Amino acid sequence: MVKVNRVRRIIRKIDPWTVLKVTFVLNFIVALTIVLGFSILWVLLVNAGVPQGLEDIARRLALLDADASLVGNIEPLFSSVVFLATVYLLTQTALATIGAFFYNLVSDLVGGIEVVVLEESYSEVQ
Repeated sequence: MVKVNRVRRIIRKIDPWTVLKVTFVLNFIVALTIVLGFSILWVLLVNAGVPQGLEDIARRLALLDADASLVGNIEPLFSSVVFLATVYLLTQTALATIGAFFYNLVSDLVGGIEVVVLEESYSEVQ
């Protein structure tokens, strides 16, 4: 037989150091996914001939010289993607940690967040 008890818990403090560690790892995974996803997308687009097709269209419309290239040196593009992913990582981690500090300040004034938890206990029927 299952017995269910409703228990009230109040979250009064969130450890900023823990928030920093957890959000850093999660945001690192997101930033790595962004960089790898962009790299895979770029390889697929190059294999499909999209950049070359865009260069041909630009040459036909006289927007691009015959010896110029739209995607000649791709290194700055990848460097900027890595830079933006790093900025995202640091910004989101800092905002979450600052949010934990603010939560701790506000919870001292208002008492925290009340959560109702259901606890199940199993007992054998005899």
